[in-house]
Amino acid sequence: MKIIAIHISSMVVLLLFLTASSFAEVNYTSSAHGDNGEGVSRGDLQDNYVTGNCAHCHEQHASMDSVTHAANESLLFSATDSDVVIYSTASNFCFQCHSSAGGVENYDYSATFGSLILSGDSAVAVDSSGATQPSSILDAFNATHGHNLSDVYQYAINNPTLFPSFKAGSNSCTVCHDPHVARRNHSDPTDATLSVISLPDEHGDLFGDGDGDGLSSDGDEGSSVSERMSRWAVAPEYVAPFNEADAVDTPDYNTFCLYCHNEAVATTESYPLHFGSVSGYVLPIDWFDIAGDTGDGNQTGTYVVPGDKHGLNIATGNAAIEAPFGDPNDDSNLENDFILSCTNCHEAHGSDNDYMHRRVINGRPLGVIISGVTSALGQHCFPCHEEDSTIRPNGTMKWKDTHHGGPTASNNDNPYSVNDHSGQCDYCHGSSDQQSVDFPIACEECHYHGSYVDEFDKYSPEGIAQGVKYVTPDNSPYRRKTF
Repeated sequence: MKIIAIHISSMVVLLLFLTASSFAEVNYTSSAHGDNGEGVSRGDLQDNYVTGNCAHCHEQHASMDSVTHAANESLLFSATDSDVVIYSTASNFCFQCHSSAGGVENYDYSATFGSLILSGDSAVAVDSSGATQPSSILDAFNATHGHNLSDVYQYAINNPTLFPSFKAGSNSCTVCHDPHVARRNHSDPTDATLSVISLPDEHGDLFGDGDGDGLSSDGDEGSSVSERMSRWAVAPEYVAPFNEADAVDTPDYNTFCLYCHNEAVATTESYPLHFGSVSGYVLPIDWFDIAGDTGDGNQTGTYVVPGDKHGLNIATGNAAIEAPFGDPNDDSNLENDFILSCTNCHEAHGSDNDYMHRRVINGRPLGVIISGVTSALGQHCFPCHEEDSTIRPNGTMKWKDTHHGGPTASNNDNPYSVNDHSGQCDYCHGSSDQQSVDFPIACEECHYHGSYVDEFDKYSPEGIAQGVKYVTPDNSPYRRKTF
């Protein structure tokens, strides 16, 4: 028996050695939790275990100090309730620390990467209203709109092939994060090797740290394909917004997010329903389709819906866009074929804005909360899209130039002509009085992931039957993806 024990010990040591030598740059001791200076440290155990020790999360014999935690998954000292919607420190093991009560500060993406935090941990995330919110992961998940962890759990447990390491009782946070290798990216937001995410089928590896050179000597995992936005280096290329990390220092969040969102995902959250959407599902996002504007221009035949214009699909004509994507006042600088990152517009955990929209976009704090089907959603567009200076009495943009023609024909691709329909504004707007509350058209009637314009507008029998809210454009191409 003693000989067997020696052999087993030798095997364990060998396995540990192989693991450490093969993945020296990504292991528990280099992770955010395993760091011996900044890692996990449960207050009541600090006298017995050094910072970063496994015992701060796992109780080796399912109990400690005569308190039994045997029922908890993976011998964790606290349980996780996957069906909770309003979260607390008691409802999710991760929130025991990643909350204001737990003492771990994690600002949202807008703050950490969107120019509000300027350097490391000592800076403060302040938005245009002077608020410092949210300051923890728990706060972000308890915002008005966010990833519902119960939905995440159900999606993962119902798709075991996509989530091979996710088991009954697993914590929903581990769908996107491997806690044993995730690093402290907020300590240096411009260092992509400090990634916190792992693809669901590649736990044990970080995603976003590999630069594609195949070498691990430069601090990443030596991936042969780039895991960063620099992989999109030709038109359409990724150009970083103001005050955000450049392409080589930004993880390829599109590939990461679309691991799930390339198909319709079930949700218990309440979102405005769009034409073509199914109640209880978030629409799939077609980010990598490059079909352009399909269709014959005469609105006949079968229409193949093209991909998103903010993705790899090419732009329709020109649009007046702000720096760093272009100069709306310079006709010689009208390049429009860019690919965005999901995180350029969306928060990962939660936001008070619909669709988890960020509160800072392209370096501009918005200072407004957008909720409900409304024309105010345009406030989330103008940080990148140039618009006429006239605003409505309620402070929202009019977007007249974009929809009805800008200062010159060369810098705007307006779909609607003010001369058609005998100049009757109410044909589209529902009112001829521009000051009427009925005049503005809610942005979501045309602009959302999966949207397109087909021949069935709100006046056609087919459109009426299907609840279509838009009017087909007067100017070709008629069929265009409107987001």
